[in-house]
Amino acid sequence: MSFPWQPCKLFMQADDVRFMLGEIMQRSEQLYSGQGGLFEDRVQHLPTFLEALSSIIEELDEISDSILASMERLVGVLFDKFAILNTRGKFLCCKAFVRVLFHLSSKGAVLRSFLSEIVYQGLIRTCSHPVILDEVNEENAITEEREAYEGSTPKTSLKDYLELWEYLLDKDKLKDKSLIVKQVEEYEVIHGLVYDEMIKGILRIIHKLDLSSSKASSAQEGDVLDRSSASHAPAPATEDKEVSLSDPVAGLQPKVPKDFMIFISLIEFCRCVLPNYCVALFERWINMFCRDIIIMSSRFPVVSGFYKLLEVCMKMCEKLSFFKARSYTFLT
Repeated sequence: MSFPWQPCKLFMQADDVRFMLGEIMQRSEQLYSGQGGLFEDRVQHLPTFLEALSSIIEELDEISDSILASMERLVGVLFDKFAILNTRGKFLCCKAFVRVLFHLSSKGAVLRSFLSEIVYQGLIRTCSHPVILDEVNEENAITEEREAYEGSTPKTSLKDYLELWEYLLDKDKLKDKSLIVKQVEEYEVIHGLVYDEMIKGILRIIHKLDLSSSKASSAQEGDVLDRSSASHAPAPATEDKEVSLSDPVAGLQPKVPKDFMIFISLIEFCRCVLPNYCVALFERWINMFCRDIIIMSSRFPVVSGFYKLLEVCMKMCEKLSFFKARSYTFLT
């Protein structure tokens, strides 16, 4: 679809070509910024639409900030609606994402700027959907998970988005036989850039979350005691006091429950993605990742999720023989 633009680029002024594309991008945003049944039907065609737009952008010598921002917003819509796409629509969506990145790869710093924004926004959209409790690996969910998800019956969960991340991170998942060797190498570089931006995005989100907590008020504690006494025999006062003293999280309530929900989803995302894709690329992030998690665990010592993230990191270090290699270097 980019071929008609080659004559435009050849016979028209560069400013006129950019103006035409700007008008197309503006109209595209209008088409895909609504709601309702008609909008849902249009979303099914958005992947091929994005792929065509990225082919046109590839023909431009320079990309304005407004055009790039429009592409970011359209990709954001596709991330938002990925879970409602049918099986073929999801495949086309994954293919479109990868092709968009490939078409932008010839634009140098533009690709990094674009990736930085869409990967971060993609992580936020992915982790804004809670982990359904029967998907949590541990049989006994921690108290903060119960509190964050209490009363929530989501239709869309975190795992509905994992297929998209698999395509973005696994260079062998989407094979295109029409690509020449040089283009295959470019694809591998792009997957590496996506991985780096994903790790940066994970750490960026963790630093922005407010995971502080506070003691429940007397009225809230009274409600809890009333509910518990309705179903259980009252425990002796000394026993209640001992439990309260021995449990540092007893009576704690998250100040921002939404941030806790995002954090729990982010932990599950790391568990599902990091050990399974581009493991070798994680080696250059081990020091920074562990350092930031340890700093945050010191800041919020009662939040057990940081220790779960460290567990994921240590398992990956084991896969990479990270400590063995360094022990050998130290001994020699």
